[in-house]
Amino acid sequence: MFPVSSPYVREMHRFVLDESAIQVCRDGIRKAKAQLELNLARNVKNDKMGFYKYVAQKRKMYFPQ
Repeated sequence: MFPVSSPYVREMHRFVLDESAIQVCRDGIRKAKAQLELNLARNVKNDKMGFYKYVAQKRKMYFPQ
């Protein structure tokens, strides 16, 4: 196939490392969002403004004016 020291093999190795780093970051973001939403749901009775700020932020992201 390709020699181990070829630029193609080095580029593929770097691509695989980048993909694994991206996957780790996405996993961390997914967990953080889930934790944030869980905390909001738990505290909605005591902290209504925090909940409304979160919902307003979501509306701005999905429905820009």
